[in-house]
Amino acid sequence: METAHNLILVGGTGTVKSHLATAISVAEIHHSERVNFFNAVDLANQLEREKNQGMDDEAKCKVFRHRDK
Repeated sequence: METAHNLILVGGTGTVKSHLATAISVAEIHHSERVNFFNAVDLANQLEREKNQGMDDEAKCKVFRHRDK
């Protein structure tokens, strides 16, 4: 990818969202792209922590851009 894009997969349990997201992520990594992977619960928890810490929008962008586990 030349530019960064967001991808949100929505569906019920068992609709292969995680499998598809993993396959897309692996393909991007093989092309030397950086990938961040969030499930809805982890994303909501991260946003709540940042809200409680009073992070500004610029700091939030850095957290999501350079997220390490």
